[in-house]
Amino acid sequence: MGIPLFCWRCLTGKKQRPILPYSSISSPFLRFARIIKLGNIADEYFIPYLESSLNEANIAELDKLAREIFNFTNGHPYYTQLLAQQTVIHHGKLKPDNQRISHLLEETLYVEKDYLERLWENISGNRQQKVVMLALAEEKGTLYTTLDNNKINISRTLKYLSDAGHNTMNASQPRLIDPLLRYWIRKNILKNDEKKSGE
Repeated sequence: MGIPLFCWRCLTGKKQRPILPYSSISSPFLRFARIIKLGNIADEYFIPYLESSLNEANIAELDKLAREIFNFTNGHPYYTQLLAQQTVIHHGKLKPDNQRISHLLEETLYVEKDYLERLWENISGNRQQKVVMLALAEEKGTLYTTLDNNKINISRTLKYLSDAGHNTMNASQPRLIDPLLRYWIRKNILKNDEKKSGE
């Protein structure tokens, strides 16, 4: 039985990352698949969509809230729609205006808790990945000035993390692609490390 001329395999889902087995050079499926890395959506497209969606749900001050959501996600497709969804679900319980985005982020952290904890467990099992990921989350200067290049192979670690979809390498300064993971690391890991060093 041969392979059909037009055969589409849609690999979806963020939590299990099903694309990884297909992206290995040794995978028998690699030559049959086209791997597409999705990027962030520009604000001129996403913000009108957010405003329209929030307007349908009768959310007050939707233009300001749409901008706050976009500023946090930087146009990340999954997290932008997830924060919009949390806005609609919790709009009756949202705190005052200056605390809305914080409330939404806490609700979103609750939704994504298992995924974030499992992802961090995988990353932190490798010392070099953990150190580079913490530096990416902190966003304090360039990695090569922040980290000791003699103890950590920064380039190789960045390439591995980039291949796994965690950071981007096309900018002069690599950055985390996942805004919620960055927020979670700052809130749970870096904050805890600061407390321990202050004791």
